[in-house]
Amino acid sequence: SPGPTARTDAQGDFRFGGLAAGALKLSIEHASYRALGVAELQLQPGETRDLGRRALSAGASVYGTVRDALGAAPNVQIMVSNATGSVLKRARTDGAGQYRVEGLPAGSYNVMRMDFQMDIGQDSSPMDMMNDLVYEAVTLAEDEARRVDLSIGTGGGSRLVGMVRDVAGPVAGAMVAITPESPGAKPGFATTDAEGKYEIGRIQPGRYGVSVMPMDALAGQGGGQPGSPV
Repeated sequence: SPGPTARTDAQGDFRFGGLAAGALKLSIEHASYRALGVAELQLQPGETRDLGRRALSAGASVYGTVRDALGAAPNVQIMVSNATGSVLKRARTDGAGQYRVEGLPAGSYNVMRMDFQMDIGQDSSPMDMMNDLVYEAVTLAEDEARRVDLSIGTGGGSRLVGMVRDVAGPVAGAMVAITPESPGAKPGFATTDAEGKYEIGRIQPGRYGVSVMPMDALAGQGGGQPGSPV
């Protein structure tokens, strides 16, 4: 249960008095560092315990520059999260398009810029917002600082274009997804238009798997679960 608190002085020293004998836990917290827990202590009646020096860690960090077609992009929100969502941190780029996110435990993260477009027109699909998604997947060691620049492509790169059809003709509103099988490549998404055509741009060279999910499969026929992709 919550107990007494104390603040460190100018030398970083702290002291608790009047504690009951027995087991207790100590947690050290500071806004600029990762929380530090101390192994459970067993105090004897009248005992004074010196815990010695405890080193705080700023944790791992990611930093970099965000750019668009015009150059450095200021005031862009950056989100850093792990796969489970247990770690989620945000930052905004400054006037020079630079950002920094600190205090991350060691692990794997997605570093994502949150200025992608979400078209909600009548011909749009819930997956259309993925077309402009720009992110990098990184794995950080303890206290590692990693540079991650996030830039929107201004052209070039590889493109995948095609048409989705069934026995009745072109299929509109189907989701086409590419899944990378080569290291360092990224997934991509597109939605077919009224003529069944799609285009996925800014693709890194490499090997990909391609899958198609028709609109009725996305919605789940008869109100059931979504179907399997082709």
